[in-house]
Amino acid sequence: MNSKTKKYTAEEIIMLAKALYKKEEAYEWLKENDCKELAAFTDVLVHDNKSALTFLHKFNFEVITEFLGALDDRPSAYKYLMENDAKEWAAVISMLNNSSDALTWLTENDLKHYTVLSNALQKVIIDINDRRFGN
Repeated sequence: MNSKTKKYTAEEIIMLAKALYKKEEAYEWLKENDCKELAAFTDVLVHDNKSALTFLHKFNFEVITEFLGALDDRPSAYKYLMENDAKEWAAVISMLNNSSDALTWLTENDLKHYTVLSNALQKVIIDINDRRFGN
């Protein structure tokens, strides 16, 4: 199953957030619990691992790769998320852009764990910008 159809549990998203905070046990949990694509996502963002990105493309984890594109401000990627049953991922992007509507939508749809992911991503984005710009 690729991430185009996969819906993640709250536990899986919380473990992804922990892995983004560089918690090795969470990263290993993802790999051991049929969430290798989320571990690869972590590798791409935290370690700038190009082979992890290749893995995501090779095995058609479209939602995850489009989410990465949306994180990189690619409008077509955000549109893909909205149009392909991945609104929770699009809501995370909207939250990163300070949308209170996204927070409300996630809460009303019992997807509040994605807000935890958004918080982890805020830190990762700061770290990435520090690497890019040498701060």
